[in-house]
Amino acid sequence: REGCGRVSTTFDPCMYLSVPIPGSTDRVMRAVFVPMTTTAPSSAGAAAGTAAAAVELTVKLPKNSTVRALRSRIVAAACEAYPHLASAATDDDGNDVALREEDVVLADIFSQKVWGYYDNMDYAVDGIKDADITYAYQVESTRKIQMQVRRYEEDMKRKREEREKERAEEEGEETKETMGPSS
Repeated sequence: REGCGRVSTTFDPCMYLSVPIPGSTDRVMRAVFVPMTTTAPSSAGAAAGTAAAAVELTVKLPKNSTVRALRSRIVAAACEAYPHLASAATDDDGNDVALREEDVVLADIFSQKVWGYYDNMDYAVDGIKDADITYAYQVESTRKIQMQVRRYEEDMKRKREEREKERAEEEGEETKETMGPSS
């Protein structure tokens, strides 16, 4: 037995569903790394010991990344440009000089002035415009500063103890002098 002979012309909305074409999930950003050292980057081909110029880096990261991820990629790229900043690096005195993420400050420079710092590590990089160039400044190592503060505090404590000991000895001598000879 065949159907009733009628034809249905129902509109199927799924047939005409518009689906966005997926774009790139990565973002390429430019950053300028400004080191504290006096050694030129390896890619510059300059002789060791010459003044280090800032080096422009290109980093690729997911579009939904944070400033923390951006800083991490910049540090990795900077260590490639400046091998003496790699993780196992030490100076002539044996001090650790490796570049760490916490030793890099990111800044937004506009018209040769600091417009702002990216100090909120959870800030999304999609708030940074494509035309912006982020500057990454190497600053003194927080570990080194902590060691210097610790040494300073220990020195101050030692000096304070020495002064107190000297005062106690002086007071002891004064007491003996005022009491006179014992009989």
